Amino acid sequence: MWRAVNSRVAAVHQLVGLVFGTSGPQPRQPTDDDVEHAHALFRLLRLREKGEDDYQSAFTRAKVVLSSCDDLEALLQVTGDAGYNVLQVAVMNGDLDFVELLVNEGCTVNRVKCSLPLHLACRLGNLHMVEYLLANGANANAEIGMCFPMAHMPTRHVPSRFHFLETDIYVCDSDHQLPVMYAIQGDHVDVVRCLMEGDGYAAIDMWPYRRLPLHHACKYGAFGCMRYLIGLLPEDVNEPDEEGMTPLLYAVQWGKRYVELLVNSGANISAVNRKHQNALHLLYMHLQEPMQLYETTKFLLATGLEQDVECVDINGNTALHVVVTQLNRKLTSFPNAEIPDSSQELFDGQVIDTMELLLQYNCDPNVVNASEITSLHKVILMFHSVISNEQGAVTLETLPVREMYQVDLDVLHCALEVLFRHGVFPDAITGAGRTALVMLLQSVLNMDNSLIARCVDNFVRCLTLLCDSGCHPSCNITTHMAIVTLLSQCGQKCLSQRSDEAKLVMSEFLKRTLAMLLRHGLNSNHCTAMRKRNIDGGSGNVLIEMVKLAQFVRVPADLLFIHDWVLTSLQWGANPDIEPYPSDSIICQSQSNIFLKPKATQPVTQYMYEIQDFRQIFDGGYCEKLLLLFYNSMDHNALFNCLSTAKYMARFDPDRSPSSNFIRMINNLSSQPRSLKQMTRVTIYKAINRELNVRVGELPLPKALQRYLVDVE
Repeated sequence: MWRAVNSRVAAVHQLVGLVFGTSGPQPRQPTDDDVEHAHALFRLLRLREKGEDDYQSAFTRAKVVLSSCDDLEALLQVTGDAGYNVLQVAVMNGDLDFVELLVNEGCTVNRVKCSLPLHLACRLGNLHMVEYLLANGANANAEIGMCFPMAHMPTRHVPSRFHFLETDIYVCDSDHQLPVMYAIQGDHVDVVRCLMEGDGYAAIDMWPYRRLPLHHACKYGAFGCMRYLIGLLPEDVNEPDEEGMTPLLYAVQWGKRYVELLVNSGANISAVNRKHQNALHLLYMHLQEPMQLYETTKFLLATGLEQDVECVDINGNTALHVVVTQLNRKLTSFPNAEIPDSSQELFDGQVIDTMELLLQYNCDPNVVNASEITSLHKVILMFHSVISNEQGAVTLETLPVREMYQVDLDVLHCALEVLFRHGVFPDAITGAGRTALVMLLQSVLNMDNSLIARCVDNFVRCLTLLCDSGCHPSCNITTHMAIVTLLSQCGQKCLSQRSDEAKLVMSEFLKRTLAMLLRHGLNSNHCTAMRKRNIDGGSGNVLIEMVKLAQFVRVPADLLFIHDWVLTSLQWGANPDIEPYPSDSIICQSQSNIFLKPKATQPVTQYMYEIQDFRQIFDGGYCEKLLLLFYNSMDHNALFNCLSTAKYMARFDPDRSPSSNFIRMINNLSSQPRSLKQMTRVTIYKAINRELNVRVGELPLPKALQRYLVDVE
């Protein structure tokens, strides 16, 4: 009796709202009795799901519970642990008998805001449940969101200064869909047929974004539904939606057989969307079946898309720009592909082979996109974005993308080989003014130490490949300055490490990289006519940049690393005699005079300037060992002029306070003329243009003397 009264009151409220424009009736909040009854029904459903209760007993007990409920709408407001009510759980369990019981008792099937019973039944593919719900008033045209298979729980809370404006965000708040759309997603052909050929057919006109059923089937890879819908509505095969996407553009991400089905049904393989992206772009952007990448590309190109292989989207990207985003991608990042991790190498090979295939079909690797980036730049940018630990690179937004990729420099090396084999321009400059060589070298600065230790050999191998393929370290002044600056920053990173092992790894990397770059034409003797104050100049000169690193030394032994880098520079043509820049004279004062003193700007002068104030750095002889490199390699006049100036400035420079150890070291070197053997060595250096590693081996000298020349002992 009370249930009938509640229904009549609700009907009166609804009529008043329609007549007077007032808000509709608010559902009555469930009482403690309603909650108790709902939980009893939940327990009964669990028993039926486990098969621990017979149907007759279940119905008898359920009817008793339901008969004691005054308001079934209040009962349906009570949810279980997952946030769903009794009717929803019964549909999820596929318990048609229990659903019939609830509906016959008066439970409505169209009231909840998330995961309506009909939508759930369509998602699960339960045809009998769908037919029953449709027969009992379920709205086939209701467009609603769904949290299922997850719990109906908030995913985010939006706070507000005003308490009444705070809100919780649920998954079901977005992506609202029709029942037939959920059936298509699960590829439940029988359910789709029931909806399309029954009362649900009229819902097509209500679909969002002008997206037809065939579009939806292609988007979600529902192959069975695709075949059914093509047979039912063949005119939709080339119909674009609001975004210009045709069924083929949606289906291409799922692999070759999906594309074949549509092409054989008359689909236009050359279609593009409103962003001017063709099937190749979308295949690489939304790839779902990684092991189908090569075969799908091959089929597309062989079926007519070879004419559009250089098609660019609104951002100027070709398919080659996009396919490189799959390099080093983990197989675990493909949620719909059940492929073992052991197949990772096979997938990497497919990406490389696909790049090769596009290039064989005359895709130009030198096409520049809107950001002035070629495919070569894109490859290195993808690598950089994965390994970079720079501030701002790792955020909540970028972390999921970064975790999709692994760091495998063998794959990077293979990709670079493919591009160079097909004529990519090595020294192309991005809109930011960087070449590929600069970009790759820059990426090491933000690498984790453990990653550097693991990848140092392959990293140098990739840098060498770039240089061997035509990347010139000094192709222009901007590139030269950037590379020398990056080398200096690598040195700073090495000296800042706390672990001796990390220092050794980083030092060896810098030493090998420096030698490789100098061997491939890095100008170690860069000079400028720009006048600088005192020791502020020298940027771009390799020796100057190396000796400036002395200011970052923490312990005396760190000078050994700088010693190795300076020695490497000297062995590959660096000239310690030249003055890289003209310096302004400095003001000096003695007891009775103030005067201007011209100052030499050779690297050794810079080095002595950096160390003269130090107190503890002279322990162990490391400081003197580095100075002896210049002592043994410089021209006599240039060397002793620098030593004389340093000794003089130690007395009269008002801005510095040299240590006694420094003064003693300078006095010792300046008071001891070099031997004839040492002077002869410098003469030989000049004669061979200081190309020690290249030309000393050609001299008719014993091996011991050759080592004496190369090692600058």
